[in-house]
Amino acid sequence: MLVPKKIGQTRKIISVIIIVIALSLTLYLLYTNFFAGSVAPAPEPLGSETESITEFSAPLIVSVFTTDFLAKPPFVNLKAFGQLPVKSQTLGRSNPFAVINYGASQAAQ
Repeated sequence: MLVPKKIGQTRKIISVIIIVIALSLTLYLLYTNFFAGSVAPAPEPLGSETESITEFSAPLIVSVFTTDFLAKPPFVNLKAFGQLPVKSQTLGRSNPFAVINYGASQAAQ
């Protein structure tokens, strides 16, 4: 038979202190991050006051794609399997929402 174990007085006090500290820390973090009255400073405008936004330009990005590797044997020796282009065949019914007419043998069931 199981006997319920009593919690000692000092253990109760320590547990209550830990719970109070955890709750107060949680409330402090919630208040300072979400409910504090301070407002973030407004972002500064782009450039100086004499420059307009149209004077800004994006940096030039140069990308070079070389196709020299396509002339090497692994790419030259590739074989095409199958018939290209692939032709699609008719699949399904012309009207998928039309009523399906079952045969007389299935209608009697």
